[in-house]
Amino acid sequence: MPSSEAEGPGVVRPAGVHRLPLRFEIVMVQLVAALAALDQTSVSTALPKIVDDLGAVADLPWVVTGSLLAVTVAGPFWGKLSDMYGRLRVLQICLAVFLTGSFLCGAAQDMSELIIFRLLQGVGSGGLLVLALALIGDLVEPRDRGRYQGTVSGLYAAASGAGPLLGGALSQYASWRWLFYVNGLIAAGALCALLVTLRRDKSRRVPHSIDYAGSFALAALTSLVVLAISLAAGAQTGRWKAWQVMMLVLIVALLVALFVSVERRAAEPVMPLGLFGNPVFSLMALMAFLIGVARSAATTYLPVFLQFIRGVGPLGAGIYLLPTIVGYTTGAVVSGKLVSRTGRCKPYLVMGTALLTIGSLGMHQFSTRTGDLWLVSSFLLLGLGIGMTLPVLVLAAENAVDYTQIGVTVAGVTYFRSAGQVIGVAGVGAVFTIRLGAHIADVGIAQQDIPPGFDPAVIRDNPALLHSYTMSITEAFLGAVLLGAVVFICSWLLRERPVKPAVTVPDVSQTLGSAPVERTSLEEIERSLSVLGSRQAQRSLHQRIAEASGLGLAPAACWLLLRSSQQAHVEPSSLAAGSVVTEEAMEAAVNQLRDRRLAVMENNLLVLTDKGRDAAAELAHACRQGLAELLGDWDPEQYADLARLLTDLSERLLGGEARR
Repeated sequence: MPSSEAEGPGVVRPAGVHRLPLRFEIVMVQLVAALAALDQTSVSTALPKIVDDLGAVADLPWVVTGSLLAVTVAGPFWGKLSDMYGRLRVLQICLAVFLTGSFLCGAAQDMSELIIFRLLQGVGSGGLLVLALALIGDLVEPRDRGRYQGTVSGLYAAASGAGPLLGGALSQYASWRWLFYVNGLIAAGALCALLVTLRRDKSRRVPHSIDYAGSFALAALTSLVVLAISLAAGAQTGRWKAWQVMMLVLIVALLVALFVSVERRAAEPVMPLGLFGNPVFSLMALMAFLIGVARSAATTYLPVFLQFIRGVGPLGAGIYLLPTIVGYTTGAVVSGKLVSRTGRCKPYLVMGTALLTIGSLGMHQFSTRTGDLWLVSSFLLLGLGIGMTLPVLVLAAENAVDYTQIGVTVAGVTYFRSAGQVIGVAGVGAVFTIRLGAHIADVGIAQQDIPPGFDPAVIRDNPALLHSYTMSITEAFLGAVLLGAVVFICSWLLRERPVKPAVTVPDVSQTLGSAPVERTSLEEIERSLSVLGSRQAQRSLHQRIAEASGLGLAPAACWLLLRSSQQAHVEPSSLAAGSVVTEEAMEAAVNQLRDRRLAVMENNLLVLTDKGRDAAAELAHACRQGLAELLGDWDPEQYADLARLLTDLSERLLGGEARR
């Protein structure tokens, strides 16, 4: 029995999968992507309610850190497992783990339980976006992938904005526990839908040598760095001893040496060490890490500031945070278009890091009397700065490496951004904890007088305590200002080089998402070329091909000639009915091909002559050459898989629809 069934050009459907409409399958993919976004953004506005209920304010960062850490480490694992055992099957496992973790989070009775269950939930969440984007590649023809990935990215961005509102509304009018129950119910619905679409998954398997040792060392290293930061804060407040912190730092150093040793021998290393020999990658990875740290201040402590200092409810905090999400999305889209138009990265890195620094400085100036305009402007500038910068970091690094390193480069920069968020939450939390203890001591408040929960009303009724919390949060924001200044300086160090046309910015979902989306170099190039190719097809692809070949045919005639070359004969009227080419344009195209003796009509069927087939071959060659030029100095003749991709993609593009 064959392992797959042809569904169309370039699309392979796993055998045994129900033939439900493609639209239904795309909706399922969008739902999974939206679920990943909700999980990452909805908890922030519920944090004060969670801490007020469960106590342990010092452990607040771990509610976010635990999930982020699991998402960051688990994402690449799920991607490789899906290559080995099938996308849908692995996605079902991810959803099952996620919904189990979600319901357990909702039932947690203390902070320790919640942190553990958030880790479990994060393990499942790590595969949601990764596999959703991978499924688009499996379900959709290459020329349409850009459009469908755009819809997934758009929905992901919308869900990211809705997350704080959902978390705020549920925690304010129901209970913070329902936030996790709702996520679990959505996951259960998606899982049931996928079970309906899948009987037996016999998709083609791609063998991998998973770097278990390197992944474990990296996860342990990141976890211990976070723990060391938390313990350092505890040492300052008397919860831990200095020698315990130093012991942990020594273990971290040993893990770094172990990780380097393991990665040098791994067949498919999690983080190829050779990448750090490229100065552009090293600079972009450093900037991504620092921006990830700065971003964590917004995602974790802005809702705390709004609810404690401003006195708004959880839902109000979600509304206040909308400008930040809008800034993320708008900045990513705008910088992507500007880079594509100008072929330059550095100006937009400088601009983005400047906005990030200004927005962070505005946050550092917050007080109990700060007006709404100042708040919203700071949130928007912060979002715009981060949104403009993150996708350009990936693009600049990708543009500077050899073709064989594209996939690991994109995943590497994304990992450092995610690791920065993980460590940043702990770092900002440590600063907050240390400074809160110092300010409380300064105003003479005894530890036993501090409310055990996190009730904003209690804190606002005590002016001295309110002042202590205000100063502690804004001083934590000062770290974002300093980091913003550092990345602004780093952006000037980038050596400008023209951007290859085939290098396009990552999807908005990759920019906002926490899990690194790992693709091969070929898959990254295919993603870029399919987007560029379909854009050209919608505008003037066929006209440019005709001009390059010197045939002088109209765009509709080029399209018809190429479509006819892929079959023994075609019926022009049927093609016109299923395309954007009007009947009048189709008739003119048929007449032009007949006048040039490129085709003849036989029984209402268009049949190419030998001359017509030679002309079609010239057009196909011109298309392939045009795509090859987009690769810049990545020579397809040096890489057999890249050469095959260009040939295959040009054939698919030429078989697509052209505009009149």
